[in-house]
Amino acid sequence: MDFRDKLNIIIPLYNPHAGWESQFIDHLSELMEELKETELKVILINDGSTKRINNIEEIIRRFNFLNYHSYSVNRGKGYAIRYGINSSEADFYIYTDIDFPFGCQIISQTYQILKSSKTNIVIGTRDKSYFKNLPIKRRIISFLLKEINFFVTGFKIKDTQAGLKGLDNKAKKDTCRNQNQHFSF
Repeated sequence: MDFRDKLNIIIPLYNPHAGWESQFIDHLSELMEELKETELKVILINDGSTKRINNIEEIIRRFNFLNYHSYSVNRGKGYAIRYGINSSEADFYIYTDIDFPFGCQIISQTYQILKSSKTNIVIGTRDKSYFKNLPIKRRIISFLLKEINFFVTGFKIKDTQAGLKGLDNKAKKDTCRNQNQHFSF
């Protein structure tokens, strides 16, 4: 009997940039190595892309832990994440962006935090080095969004839009019960 934890990694996909496939394959290979002690499932959700998703069949054949879901109408990133989380059962769930902005090692660290503590949710934050790599316009928009989110929601965490979140089943139950709920990941 296999007693490994089940970990689902949810990745929304919408009109990816040219060449995304090779980066994605590299990240999947790294995840396979980083998380070899888990029962890993990567759930890739095509959120109504208007571009053709090239080579997806080849990628699915190469990585047996990859599940691909697609729907025709873009419903937004939050919907895609909830769709992925609700598409199967696991012990832990981690969401990241298609470009793995925090890398794969941080995904393993997030999993370890969820597994070894009473923490139900782990939220990534973007530091100054992250923002230095952004174009100035996006840097300004991101900064303003962080400040507005903090002011409007009153959350202790300003950066609610970072491309990394992890949760356990208690948090899943509390936040993802209804696919039509409107909340932000």
